[in-house]
Amino acid sequence: MKNAGEESDNSQPELLQQVYNKLPEFIRKKYSVIYDDSYKNYENIFVFKSSNEKWGALKYNKNSHQHSIIAECIYDAVGFHPRYKLIEAVNYKNESYCSREISILFNTEGEVLKELKEIDSLKFDHLGNISFSVNHLSGLFNSAYEIQIPAKYSVFSVLRKNLFLVKISSGSEQLLINEKEEIICNIGFSEIILKEIYNDKMIIKESETYYHLNIISGEKTKLNFDLIYPISRLYNLSLYPVTKFITVKNFIDGDDDFYEKNGFFGDRFITDEGKYGLINANGEICIPNIYDKIQQIHDDHFKVALGKFIFKIDSEKEEVTATDGKWGVINSKNEIIIPIEYTNIYYDRHKNVYIAYQGGEMTGCENPHDNIYYWSVKNGKEKKIIIQ
Repeated sequence: MKNAGEESDNSQPELLQQVYNKLPEFIRKKYSVIYDDSYKNYENIFVFKSSNEKWGALKYNKNSHQHSIIAECIYDAVGFHPRYKLIEAVNYKNESYCSREISILFNTEGEVLKELKEIDSLKFDHLGNISFSVNHLSGLFNSAYEIQIPAKYSVFSVLRKNLFLVKISSGSEQLLINEKEEIICNIGFSEIILKEIYNDKMIIKESETYYHLNIISGEKTKLNFDLIYPISRLYNLSLYPVTKFITVKNFIDGDDDFYEKNGFFGDRFITDEGKYGLINANGEICIPNIYDKIQQIHDDHFKVALGKFIFKIDSEKEEVTATDGKWGVINSKNEIIIPIEYTNIYYDRHKNVYIAYQGGEMTGCENPHDNIYYWSVKNGKEKKIIIQ
């Protein structure tokens, strides 16, 4: 731990941005600071590392224009949790970052709120849950940092405020419990597609069948898809906080033996077939299952293809070509952003522009380190498309 990171889950968190090395030079010299950080809009609190390899925290008083110590620079790690207005200082056992000797919690005035011993980790989420672990088992503290749920669960995932997905051991059933350890729902051994609940429902998989599970009533509603998986959450969470799911009908899990025999890795684009669409978290169809390929390309935009791709291997050049399919871009309402008529399309995030190619053919070269293909277009005409 350096400056403890912020956790996120299915609800929309406040977006926190760290800023680095903003302390005035004379303060850096006074405290032998070699590194400091704070958060934007919380820049009166600074976590810093000194030349003695220890960590502490400073506070800037806007009235007196002075910096004062609120956590002495004697700790192995210090973190600031803006949502809790809390400083967490840690000393580890035998310099091992897997086991803590003591965790001390300060308020932003430097007053000690709690000293916690014999715990391995603390986790503060933006919903107000404070979980902890001891010997790889997890439990829950209340707001006074007293044990609410003992550390006895091998899995302890936060879903909402005071709602948790837990397992006693790796081979036990999955349970939804509240802060009183009351069982809300027994999920059993079902596969959970994403630890996200929307309108009291979550998507699970039993054997090869997908269901919507109502966690209040326990009722299951079958979802008629062969494959469901969530889109990426690495895009603009503030604009699109609710996860959507790629769905596939008539799915064919392609056999990549042919590619392996020829010294190639057959990725999902090459081997898998089906009709692709999109649903939101409560099961409503956003994009019908009419596309032959679909890839999230930018925020609420999806690159989609029509036409069955034909793949050919050139062992001598160590590349694969893809022909006959055409690409375009749609949004999650199935509105066409770029017509489905291009050989391939890329998004340049830095310039906020799409690069589309007409003509030519897609050519893929495998990166042997991560088994990912990098696709380009040979003999195609480039066209830049700016989306307002």
